[in-house]
Amino acid sequence: MKHILSIFALTLTLSNITAQQTVAVLDFEGIGVSEDETRALSGRFANEFMGLSSGRYVIVERQQMGEILKEQGFQQSGCVSSECAVEVGAALGAKFIVIGSISKVGSLFSVNARLLDVETSQIIRSISHDQMGDIMLLMTQGLKEAAAKLLTVGVTKEPVVTTGSLRLNSLFPGVKLYDADTGDYVIDAPITPAVVEDLPAGLHKLRAEKEGYVSQIFEVEVFAGGESRLTITGLKKSTGQNITSAVKASSDPVVDGDVLNDPAWANVPEVTTFIQKTPDEGQSVSEKTVVKVMYTEKTFYVSVVCYDTKPGEIVISDTRRDSPLNNSDSFSFIIDTFKDFQTGYLFGTNPAGIEYDAQITGGGEGGSMMRRFSMGTGGGFNVNWDAVWEVKSQRGDFGW
Repeated sequence: MKHILSIFALTLTLSNITAQQTVAVLDFEGIGVSEDETRALSGRFANEFMGLSSGRYVIVERQQMGEILKEQGFQQSGCVSSECAVEVGAALGAKFIVIGSISKVGSLFSVNARLLDVETSQIIRSISHDQMGDIMLLMTQGLKEAAAKLLTVGVTKEPVVTTGSLRLNSLFPGVKLYDADTGDYVIDAPITPAVVEDLPAGLHKLRAEKEGYVSQIFEVEVFAGGESRLTITGLKKSTGQNITSAVKASSDPVVDGDVLNDPAWANVPEVTTFIQKTPDEGQSVSEKTVVKVMYTEKTFYVSVVCYDTKPGEIVISDTRRDSPLNNSDSFSFIIDTFKDFQTGYLFGTNPAGIEYDAQITGGGEGGSMMRRFSMGTGGGFNVNWDAVWEVKSQRGDFGW
């Protein structure tokens, strides 16, 4: 019968182990860590384990270890259970054996190790050690601390480096960078490369925004104690079709129409580059409009500020639900849930804050916001469909 394992073995003397007793350190199990990385980390742990015993180990060469195991009918791969480890330890003539695992979740590494008595199968000592940061920090510091725990000896702890730097530049002037997850402003991207210091180690997602260009997400990995590089390039000019990312809300906005003074909307990216449909199709809009989109686990939010240089001339033709919006100052948008440009749900309002909603089929052919329901060939626009939602509007000297 063949057993699967990879092994580092070394002889040692512990306070409760006699001078000629040996300890074998098997390769750890890797979880979320590659096979090569696991083998390297296991070897480093064995070396740290030996070094912390102040020369009380006599290392058994790995090649010699392989020959012994081959003679006993073992193969070198992974042995992680106590039963397997005890059997291997007996084949090697070891008194004690060390097994364990190294796992990674996000930027957290966890080292778990057990020291077993081969003869009795009892666990003499079991430890767990967590290390934040990248694999280099684990290799140079975390494994030493884990080995010290297993040996119950002290270790001089060096300062933990958890941040890195980013050399940043942009091929486009006037680019602002925002955190793609939170929407928070980060920095104006410089044309001349500049170094941003003390960034937390890990993956950073940055959204690049530039007037007249489509926003774009850039990802960069920052390593603890190292310097990464990012160049903002490849931005595309806006063609009138606005593309933006909905941002997860850090707090729920107050639905009262006062968008400008609500801090929940402060760092959400703006959509402003709209073009006319009428009267001058394709031309820039005559009045500025600012739209923002964000969400929570249960709610989808849209805000709009319709600026008007003549707020006293704002037109409100009707205040009833589903009243036609064609002859009124209004704002509306469509949610294309199937992304087929044929079916969807339209939501709209006016300065009075009315609720206007409709179901669209067949691309809305034959339908009109002027009528309660209209169905043409292969399509329709049904305002008898009423959703459960909430809208509020406010007017001011800026518009509404």
